[in-house]
Amino acid sequence: MTTPEAPLIWTQPFHVRAYEVGPGDVASPLAVMDYLQEAAGEHAQALGVEHFDIGEQGAAWVLTRFAMEIDRLPTWREAVEVETWPSGRDGLRVTRDLVLRDASGATLVRARTVWFVLDLARRRPIRLPPAVVALHPPDREAALVLGPEPMAPEAASADVVGRTFDVRRSDLDRNGHANNARFAEWALESAPAARDWSRLRSLDLAFKGEALAGETVLSEASGDATLAHAILRESDRRLLATATSTWR
Repeated sequence: MTTPEAPLIWTQPFHVRAYEVGPGDVASPLAVMDYLQEAAGEHAQALGVEHFDIGEQGAAWVLTRFAMEIDRLPTWREAVEVETWPSGRDGLRVTRDLVLRDASGATLVRARTVWFVLDLARRRPIRLPPAVVALHPPDREAALVLGPEPMAPEAASADVVGRTFDVRRSDLDRNGHANNARFAEWALESAPAARDWSRLRSLDLAFKGEALAGETVLSEASGDATLAHAILRESDRRLLATATSTWR
């Protein structure tokens, strides 16, 4: 159950740090993605739905979709704030909306995420725990409406380019697989031509599988102003994620 100390609409401040910016002192999209996920995690912890005791290994949230639209990326030392709330559920999955604003209250980034609860021992999604079902989304406008799931590039397309990345220990999250933001990094790094990340307009990621330490992933992309991306395990070409990015 929620308490006065854990409101359904959560706000969390951040300051853009020097190691989160690139050329022009503009924060990277990956830093913004980290802000959004950090705020989501803190809210889940405050609501008492961060971890679930269902057995020896327990269960954890797994992100299956992340989509954001960017009006402006924040800059070095800028004070920003994430506002987030649980926005709905459908079967085994729940959605969470997020908005990043500057100090004046202007919206910089709008995002929606989709999650399910994974049984860590069986590696399977489970029914939503009662504490999650008891959360009733606040009555407010959606931060972002999801479209169709991103599609991988056409394999026969002449403009598909690829780049490989080794999964390092530093890429891993608390559950032992590559952090969600690493998938975004691999996708954006494989753009067919050099892209200034400050020109990114939107990013939509659909996660299909895990990447583990020591594996090599292949990131493929094709397109121009709108790019289609695929992240694959190089050894067997298993699809790990698809994405769409649009650029100014």
